[in-house]
Amino acid sequence: MREFPRVQRFALIALLAYVVIVLVIVMWPTPVDADSRSTITTILRGLHRRGLFTFVEYRHIEYTANIGMFLPLGILLALWLGRRWWWGAMVACFVLSGTIETFQGLFLPSRYATFDDVIANTTGGVIGALIGAVILLALRVRHLENTPRAASAAPSPAITEVEDRSTSRWR
Repeated sequence: MREFPRVQRFALIALLAYVVIVLVIVMWPTPVDADSRSTITTILRGLHRRGLFTFVEYRHIEYTANIGMFLPLGILLALWLGRRWWWGAMVACFVLSGTIETFQGLFLPSRYATFDDVIANTTGGVIGALIGAVILLALRVRHLENTPRAASAAPSPAITEVEDRSTSRWR
């Protein structure tokens, strides 16, 4: 049974759309950053000449982008899976990333399949799944706060009837 059907329905629709986008990006025959790499490198060199962000290299930006790409995936998977299975989003992101990198290594010779990408993607998925778990917890707390307590505190009719019969003998 789904606890938050509207949230989970939205998450499933967004998840399907997002997976299509991710698959297009990662299965593209050439690196998707090929056109922007020289621009980013030029910007970094300009910043470095001015003494700014000298610790940032292109590989750091690429690594961070891999984390960022899987972060929404982790959130959406966790929301779709729900409170009991949110952790499966972390596993799914690891498996998906490993599958993608294996596919790139075997079938896309101009792409670079690396274990670092698996680590970065999985990290993004884990962070996203944790964010999703927090969202699910907040939804659960809000749901419990909005549930009327009077209904749960009122005695059931069967108990009231038994109490009435038992007290009538002693009058």
